[in-house]
Amino acid sequence: MDSNSNLLLVLLVISTAAVPVSGEIPSHINPINATATSDLHERQLFLINELLSYRSGILISLNSSDIKGAQENLDNYLRILQENNNILIEMRGDVYTELNESGYALNLTVDQVNQLRTLYEEGRLAYNNNQTGKAVQIALEARNIIRNLNSMQQELVMEAVAQYPGANVTLYQDGSSSFDGLLEEIQKRWHPVELTLFDDTATSLSVLPEGGEFGDMVYINGSLILPRNRSGISGASVVITIDNETAANITTDQNGRYNYTYRIPYKRPGIYHVQVDFVPVSEPLLASSAEGSFFIKPSNTTLTIAANPDYGGFGDIIHLSGILAAKNEHGVADADIVISLDNETLVEVKTDQNGSYKYDLAIPLIAYGEHTIGMEFVPSVQPLSRSGNTTAIRVMQTNTALTVSAPGISYQQDYLNITGKLKTAKDLNVPAASITILLDTEEIGTAVVNNGDFFFSYWITRNVSLGNHTVMVRFNGGSLFLPSENSVSLEIKNRPLSYQTFLIPGIVIIIVLLYIKTKRVLWLRISAFISAIRARSRKSTETEKPAITSDSLTEAKIREEVQVRESPHEGSERLNKVYAHLEELVKQKQLKESVYFSYRNSKDLILTHTSIKDSPQQTHREFYDLVKNDIPAFSGEFRELTELYEIAMYSDKEIYVDRAVEAIELLKKIYNRAGEK
Repeated sequence: MDSNSNLLLVLLVISTAAVPVSGEIPSHINPINATATSDLHERQLFLINELLSYRSGILISLNSSDIKGAQENLDNYLRILQENNNILIEMRGDVYTELNESGYALNLTVDQVNQLRTLYEEGRLAYNNNQTGKAVQIALEARNIIRNLNSMQQELVMEAVAQYPGANVTLYQDGSSSFDGLLEEIQKRWHPVELTLFDDTATSLSVLPEGGEFGDMVYINGSLILPRNRSGISGASVVITIDNETAANITTDQNGRYNYTYRIPYKRPGIYHVQVDFVPVSEPLLASSAEGSFFIKPSNTTLTIAANPDYGGFGDIIHLSGILAAKNEHGVADADIVISLDNETLVEVKTDQNGSYKYDLAIPLIAYGEHTIGMEFVPSVQPLSRSGNTTAIRVMQTNTALTVSAPGISYQQDYLNITGKLKTAKDLNVPAASITILLDTEEIGTAVVNNGDFFFSYWITRNVSLGNHTVMVRFNGGSLFLPSENSVSLEIKNRPLSYQTFLIPGIVIIIVLLYIKTKRVLWLRISAFISAIRARSRKSTETEKPAITSDSLTEAKIREEVQVRESPHEGSERLNKVYAHLEELVKQKQLKESVYFSYRNSKDLILTHTSIKDSPQQTHREFYDLVKNDIPAFSGEFRELTELYEIAMYSDKEIYVDRAVEAIELLKKIYNRAGEK
């Protein structure tokens, strides 16, 4: 060793022992300080600090130049000792003389210096790193070196140790005791302590890859070692927590390593914290832990769709199905799937536990041809990406069938009422359409189909020939429905004569006769009045008797005839039949048909008695605006009846009994006011 090498002298007073360790501390150190805490780690740190302090021994580090300076100036020597080692040593008398007279007073052998330097540096490093077990073991090794000092070295150490309270070096100085005996004497003043040295541990952690998607694998591994010798700790249990939830409890292998594979679950995207903890149960080891992290990103999804069959007509069922899967082909459960038809949302369905969905689509009222069915997954809380798919279906035109119901016999100057249904070949009602009605080959009107039902009423005029006819109902088809037609046979007859037939002419004749008779009675009364005047002018002396004149005879007759003239007037047979028919419809709850009849009767009345022509292109409101000036007597009633008709036939509002009765009353008012006019 060269002259610049540090000289190191260490005295660490603790008995040598294996783990667990029995040791002793000087009496002037209060043992309560070392045992006051229940934390074993803190207790060890406290004891190591005391063992390495100046009160537990002498720590001297000098190079050759320091020795030379110390020989020249004892004060400087003490300062160097204090600065380099943070110790306080009092030296008196012979110590100073001996330093001045001997140039090798503190000389250690090369081997001693190397050993002490190595141990000192390792002990300081272990202490600074809180490797308490290693520091204690180094201190024990250093003490063994101190025991092998030569006599000169022992003399100097003895002089310094003599400063301890109660230490007796007299026996050594007079040769009656050896240096080892001196150390044993000092040890008698110390208090025994028992402690178990716990080795420090170190846990490492590796998380790869740094991130992934739902279903990806994250590999978590590391090791548990003893830092003092880098050896692995086998058979130890480490706990792995992810996002503050325990994921696994792993036992280390023979090399102290652990491995865990984590499959990314169905969780929200973001960064997830990983921690590995070693918490010893019975091992003489200290706890340790390590931390890491990984991130979850949204996972790609695929959404399949199938339509079976991929064609059909109105009302047919198309079975839609598919699967929502993540990129690793795992079905996504409880996900919302939005189903659309031509970009219009139809419904939302949920996937089952396997990611499958199903929906039965009834083809609605749409044009025939190709249409697009869309499926879309829009994630809410799932760590998944948006996905969708489409497929095409072909909507075909549907066959239709008409059923027609009409009376087999009808009469001139009466209504022909036609009802029926328009359905598909699969017996589904056609929601809305228009049909044309023909009598033989002549079109007599149109009717609206409402949810499969239609109603039509036609006034048979005298221009319609008697005999057999054919009523044809024709549906011209539409974008979704194919045409169809149906017919029924009809015989038109003259209405049989009845007393009502002669009622009105008879009444007219009676009124004329009453008028004539009234004129005659009036003349007779005038003539009687003139005769009375003439009789009085003759100043007849005869007593006049009441003359039986025609006045008294005719007065009762006049009263009787007038009474006959003012008797109630019976309504026409046709109107009574119309009213009875309407009231019967109301009783049978055929309220729309009753309103329809009321409107058609009033409209036919207007068309019959005015020069206005009906046009299929006109709306009902336009027809009213056209005729209102020609029907001032009942234009208000006809306007109200038109509104009721439009509500009944063209709106979603329900028609109640009172509205149907109101329509009948409006029709009666129209007929009455038309008759007055």
